[in-house]
Amino acid sequence: MIAVIVPIVLVVIFVVSSGMFFRVARYLRGAPSRASVVKPFDIVAFATLVDREDELFLRNKLPLRVFIRIKRQRVRLTLRYVARLAANAAAILQLHKIDWQMAQANTELDTKATATLDLATRIRLECFAVSLKLSIEFIFPSLQFKTTTLVPQYRALRESMAQLQKMATGNSLGLVSAL
Repeated sequence: MIAVIVPIVLVVIFVVSSGMFFRVARYLRGAPSRASVVKPFDIVAFATLVDREDELFLRNKLPLRVFIRIKRQRVRLTLRYVARLAANAAAILQLHKIDWQMAQANTELDTKATATLDLATRIRLECFAVSLKLSIEFIFPSLQFKTTTLVPQYRALRESMAQLQKMATGNSLGLVSAL
């Protein structure tokens, strides 16, 4: 029996991870016009969704079938939030290509912009990893992966962007306060 189940599970994991890889690769190539718009992001709601203590509470208080249904709903919603977060990070990277080239004359502004771009890139990579983990959790609801670092990273990105906006008051950076 186990000899049959293990290969099936491995094939399912391979198919899901391959599908997510191609989905994310297609997303990362996305259209520049779509990637250049920063959309509002509710960081408090996202932090609640990825809170593992909240999930443990639900697991202990709800019947298994109800918990699995709710967990899958939460995973779907979390995947949407992760996609929005990755899109906002991509928009910041796109804005760099367009607007931040003016900042090269100011070394302090250029250094802060580079650090912000590094953070946005790390967030995009983390979003990819989280998407894979969440896809596996959707298939196997009993699994629970480590809480991500996306919430503090995104808060740091917001602070960094706010500092950049203050520093670049003379320059017309097309930054949106929706972060």
